[in-house]
Amino acid sequence: MEALAGKREIPLDSELYRRGVRQFERNLTRLAGIFRDENVPVFIGSLASNLRDQRPLVARANRGPSRAEGVYLDARRARAMGDLALAQMLYIRARDLDVVRFRAPTEFNLVIDRVAKATGARYVGVAETAARQAPAGAPGDEFFLEHVHPNRTGHATIGRVFFESMRDAGFGGRRAQLDRLRSPAEYFAAMELTAFDERIVRHTVRTLTSRWPFVATTRRSDYRTTYRPTDLFDSLAFEVSRGAPWEAGKLRLAAEYERQREFELAAAEYRGLVRDAPLFEEPLRLLAHVLLAAGKENEAEGALERALRLQPTTRAANTLAGIALRRRDLTRGIAMLKLSLSLEPSQPEALHQLSLAYGLAGDMPNARATALRLRQLAPGFPGLAQWLQALGLER
Repeated sequence: MEALAGKREIPLDSELYRRGVRQFERNLTRLAGIFRDENVPVFIGSLASNLRDQRPLVARANRGPSRAEGVYLDARRARAMGDLALAQMLYIRARDLDVVRFRAPTEFNLVIDRVAKATGARYVGVAETAARQAPAGAPGDEFFLEHVHPNRTGHATIGRVFFESMRDAGFGGRRAQLDRLRSPAEYFAAMELTAFDERIVRHTVRTLTSRWPFVATTRRSDYRTTYRPTDLFDSLAFEVSRGAPWEAGKLRLAAEYERQREFELAAAEYRGLVRDAPLFEEPLRLLAHVLLAAGKENEAEGALERALRLQPTTRAANTLAGIALRRRDLTRGIAMLKLSLSLEPSQPEALHQLSLAYGLAGDMPNARATALRLRQLAPGFPGLAQWLQALGLER
């Protein structure tokens, strides 16, 4: 953020501030017009920021009773005294007076509303919704990670508000299958965020907020060079916050959970990978593995079926075959084993299981033919000699 700020202090209504407002309106109008001319429906969300729990950012011009810091303290006193309407007004005023312009002031939402009306776009009340849900009408840490970036609740709220706006607009004349719509709580749970993800965020936020404009440049620190992780969990999260691949961290942690037989925790990490890579079969297969270890066979079966639809593999097919045969579902077990062998013919164990399954199903010709294939491939396979005798192929 230190590198982004070309001009660190921009007082409200200064000439530079006015230029910024005009530029914002000009750019937004142009963008909305481009989409409108191509018949693309446009929805523009109002800008929300942390009013209640983010003090004015560090700047000499913010200090003083009638400036951003003083007004912010007045807002806190008004809230403590129960005057919530006054507190809300003062929190907003303190944000607008903050000369470090990383939080959009009130006027920018007026610009958004004006541009939406002028271009036929739809104004989406993100900031207004956040205010309605917040104590004293001033959003804080329940919605944001720091000054402007939403946390999981914030993201869920933004998604819901945009969906409701699109729904109210008739989806721009497009068809929508509302019978597939789930509850907000289900979508929130489907984020599949774990304590590991939260720890990564905590390290990232601490890295950001240990420097200007959250602290004075004379008090800034380099969190990433001074922090010492406490354990593997914390170490992996810290490394991801420093730029290591998130997927690698999740996989490493899940493997450690498996080693400790903490299968539910491992499954939670794999579910995050499934959410993030829905078109890849491997996360689903890994998830199924720990679900089986946790005794959740039905859930494991569902994950394997999804994996198989994405990309058939011998591992998924063999595991599904094992589940089916344990249930005495011979038809499905045989089908899965045949699929596995079509992908990789030289599998002695799969051939053995398939021959046995044919035998249990009373299909003796196929049982014998499969047993002979196994003898050709692996003549010393354990139990094969006895099975061949039972089939009348050897004395």
